Amino acid sequence: MSFQDAYIKLGTITKIHSAKGVLKAKLDLPEDFSLEHLIQSKLWLSKKQKRSCQFTLSDLRRHKGFYLLKLAEINSYQLAEELIKQDVYFPRKIILENLGAEYFLVQELVGLKVFEIDSEEPIGKVLEFVKESQENQLLRIELKTKNKFLLPLVKEFILKIDLKQQKLWVTQNWSELIV
Repeated sequence: MSFQDAYIKLGTITKIHSAKGVLKAKLDLPEDFSLEHLIQSKLWLSKKQKRSCQFTLSDLRRHKGFYLLKLAEINSYQLAEELIKQDVYFPRKIILENLGAEYFLVQELVGLKVFEIDSEEPIGKVLEFVKESQENQLLRIELKTKNKFLLPLVKEFILKIDLKQQKLWVTQNWSELIV
């Protein structure tokens, strides 16, 4: 199993929260996701997908719109300093098993074939998820013509998602978004 199959990037370490090495991170998890399932799991930290290190998560809690992570191997400010701006990868299996049925991770949309509603022929595929802000989340779509455009991640444009079939259906007026 590849690293991408086993782990999923959910955020980034933003700064150090305490002298004991507690880290503050911005993570993309639903507000009602039960954090207890992640305690004692192995996670990976990586800077721009280069040097990666595995850690054991000994504590995780929400704090003012962020998450506080305590890693078993990190017990000082100095050790924690090296981890700032590192991407955080959690075990995909644990995340997916504990998401509610109505949730999916936007990262799971990357690679899906894009279809116009009521069409059997794909118009393109999802290249990446772009998060400009909590309110402005976009998908970069590459058309069969190799042109690319940004599609807002909202119900007005995205009508249906089927992760098992690896398909995403958009409204017929999607082409109005191409500039």
